[in-house]
Parts: sequence; structure tokens; C-alpha cells
Amino acid sequence: MNFSESSTHNAGTRVKSFPMKAFLALLSAIPFPLLASLLRGLARLAYRIGLRRRVVTANLRAALGDNVSDKEREKIARGCYVEFGQTIAEVLKPGYLIKHGRELFRVSGIEHLDGELKKEKGLVILTAHVSNYLSPGYLFKNLGYRIHVVSKHMANEAVDRVFTRFYEKHGPRLIKITGHKNDPAGGFKILRTLKRGEVVVILNDQDAGTQGYRSTFFGLPTFIPSGPASFIFKSKGSVITSFASRENGKIVISFEPPIDYSAAKSVEDAGRIIFDEYSRRLEEKVRENPEQYFWLHKKWKSLPEIKAQYSGN
Repeated sequence: MNFSESSTHNAGTRVKSFPMKAFLALLSAIPFPLLASLLRGLARLAYRIGLRRRVVTANLRAALGDNVSDKEREKIARGCYVEFGQTIAEVLKPGYLIKHGRELFRVSGIEHLDGELKKEKGLVILTAHVSNYLSPGYLFKNLGYRIHVVSKHMANEAVDRVFTRFYEKHGPRLIKITGHKNDPAGGFKILRTLKRGEVVVILNDQDAGTQGYRSTFFGLPTFIPSGPASFIFKSKGSVITSFASRENGKIVISFEPPIDYSAAKSVEDAGRIIFDEYSRRLEEKVRENPEQYFWLHKKWKSLPEIKAQYSGN
């Protein structure tokens, strides 16, 4: 790309990003309670008109089976949408979360995080799409923790740039990757960050295809990204799990003990130890509040019998 092409490309990106910037500016003028109420209402509407509802219903039926009634399953599904609406409001108004941090956040198990940081080696925090999974970044950046969050590039380049700058202004730095596999450049960034002794947060619960690591979630095979095992093993770093949840009006951030993979002789051994324990802990967390999990994603799209139920979404 020559200078002229580069200038044209940059100008085009600025034009495309303008609506997103204007949208964020508009939202910033809306008081948080009103914005949250508005987005929860839109989420309820999305459920009523059936947006992604087939996916949510199929996931809940697969996970919970006959353990819950149809009425209870519908209640959980509705709650999932409302939780997502609330989360979006909080992501778009980070200033409110930061200003009212003492009232809105509660942290448990911080000794597990601080204990690993004292070792001054790379640390991976495995988390998942539970409740407001992005909010810990806002809190811990403002508490002085140096944390990096792995994030996939959005399909729309202009929107991706705007959101990245917006999030990094209030939260931690993002390590951008193109996907779960075939991204050597993204993997190198993660490994280099860990070898510097820093912290990398990875959301590792979405379906990575049959080439991912096969673990178990609610008694069903789940294929999750296998890359983190390689990063952890090669960097000789440590790994803990952390999940967000919403309890009595507060966002609770729970840090859990490190996963001991010292017996692993290979990346494959490390993956088996780390991911099976991660999946077990995640399932335990989701069972506590199933409506707070992001059931809107196609968790079991690699299983033909469940994938068929997603059709039309």
C-alpha cells in the first residue's frame, strides 16, 4: 500500500467509524440508570421477538435437560437476555462503574491473584462469558494492576478500532487476535507478554471447533480453545480461574486457587489438566446462576445433534 492508498484507507476508516463515535457520545449523555433500564427493556423485547431465542433454548435444554421445567427454563432464558442488557449498559458507561466501584464491586479470593503475582512470572487468568465479564478490567486497571485481555478482532474494522480505543481508555490493554487458531502473530504476542512476567486474561469457553481441546461441560463434549495450554507451558507461567457474577446488586469478582499442572510432561498433558479443571469450575459457577451465563452463543455448534437445533439463527 503506497502513501496515497494509505491516506485514502485511513480517511475511509475515519468516515466509517464516525457513526460509532457519535453513538458512544450520545450514550455518554444518558444517565446510567436510564441507559441500563433502556437496554434491559430492549433485551426483553429481543427475547419476545425471538432474536437468538432458538440458540438459547437449545443450549439450556442441552445443559439442564429434564432437571428444570419448561417454565423454569423460560425464566432462565429471559434472565439471560436481561443480564446481557445490563452488561452492555455497564460496558458502555465505565465511568459510572469506576466512580461507584466501592458500592458496585465485591472481590473474593484476591489472595490467589496477589500470591501468583508475587512469583513475578507470567500469569494466565482463564475466565468465561459469565455476567459482566468485561467489568473486572475496569476495576483492576484503576487499582493499579497491569493486565492484558485477549480479544478477537471484530468483523468491522472501523467499529473494532473505536471499541478498542474506548475500552483501553478505561480498562486494560487488549491483545488482538484473529481467531482461536492459525494466528501465529497473535499467539506470539500472548507468549511474549507472559515471558515478561505479566498477566493475560483469556475468555476460553466458546466453541473452537473439533480441533479445539475436547473437555466436558454439563455432561456434554465441549471443544474449547487449546492455545492457552501452549502459552502457559512454554512460558512456565501459572494459571488461575476467575469469574464474575451478580449478587444482591453487586458485581462479584471471584479468584480461585491456581491450577497445578506441575506433573505435566508436555503441552498436551498441561492442556488436559488445565482445561478439565477449568471446565469443572465454570460449570459449577454457571449452575449457581444459569441465567447469568451467555447462552446466546452456540456453545455446542460442534455437536451435530445440537447444532441442528440452532438452525434459523
